Amino acid sequence: MVNIRDNPIYTANAANSGLLISCYLLSFIKLKS
Repeated sequence: MVNIRDNPIYTANAANSGLLISCYLLSFIKLKS
């Protein structure tokens, strides 16, 4: 069984998702103000 946390592809995808969410939140906040 493969440990998901040791999978570099999964880690990269999780990091990219976090960056995308951060960018969306930042742009949303900028639009509201």
